[in-house]
Amino acid sequence: MRPAPRWLAWLAERTLRTRARALRWLPRRRQPMLRTQVQRLDYPGGHQIESLEQPAAGQANGAGRSGRTADDRAEIDEFAQQ
Repeated sequence: MRPAPRWLAWLAERTLRTRARALRWLPRRRQPMLRTQVQRLDYPGGHQIESLEQPAAGQANGAGRSGRTADDRAEIDEFAQQ
């Protein structure tokens, strides 16, 4: 991977320095904003870790890295054979 262009590195540094200077003038946060307290859109009602299960290895109906299920792959293979 190539390093970022000089102008981009300069711009990022200046932006962060400007943000730091601006934040000095604002009042401190009264409570920290933790990532665990931010409401997630994919689990609006929350979730319990115990209820989340990992699919068994080789499970036929689980979606792989492509996001396609076994049924989707079967349809694609069937179409390709025609």
